[in-house]
Amino acid sequence: MNNKNNTLTLDEWKDLERQISELLDLTWKCAQAKAEREALDLRRWYIERVEAFIATGETYTELDDKLKQVAKQLNPPLDKHTIWRGIKPHIETKLKETQEQVFKTHRREGFDRVAKILLYMEKLGLPEEAREATPKWLEKLK
Repeated sequence: MNNKNNTLTLDEWKDLERQISELLDLTWKCAQAKAEREALDLRRWYIERVEAFIATGETYTELDDKLKQVAKQLNPPLDKHTIWRGIKPHIETKLKETQEQVFKTHRREGFDRVAKILLYMEKLGLPEEAREATPKWLEKLK
């Protein structure tokens, strides 16, 4: 490694700030996408369980009594969209809670990683120009 010029210019520190801000944005979007996917998977799971219950009449322990009652009111043959419309009011809260929890978990993990990088950078010692170029996001993560 060449140690002749191991300091960053003010423009380079500003670019670093921009890069980290973009990384935080990506972390947010990734957490959002994972949460939405998890909610869709849960929705699909419920639809498939209700569909199986309607088709076979078998009682699945995964379905609560409300969903069993709703399933009994739906008559075959049904498509997944009709089943979804029937069960939607009963599982919307569960889907929303799941989505929020997954989002919070993944967002926290991503932000924690960025915060750790920033704290290491600070521990290495930011020059005075860097402190001016790295405003709020560094202060918030201390």
